[in-house]
Amino acid sequence: MMNKPKGVISASNGRGELHVTDILPDDMKRKNLFPAGRLDIDTTGFVLITDNGELAHKILSPKNHIPKTYIAVLDKPFDNVLADEFKIGVELDGKKMPACRY
Repeated sequence: MMNKPKGVISASNGRGELHVTDILPDDMKRKNLFPAGRLDIDTTGFVLITDNGELAHKILSPKNHIPKTYIAVLDKPFDNVLADEFKIGVELDGKKMPACRY
């Protein structure tokens, strides 16, 4: 488990930036580690790092309906009208997506 800091990539290698596997303590580093999930470079939070592909697939596969919780800090007020619209759903790529499926 890692609390991914801002400025670190949720990947195990590539493009020369700092990756979650780069910042592991030396005694935890080994081959085939990767994050089971992704957070944006500017996002902080929980990332599970594993070498177990089957476990990662079970966690990430939408068919397994593993709920995930995200907490956002906003830079301006979020009024009740906007909150109600968000609960109904947002449009992404021309499709209405519900804010919560559970």
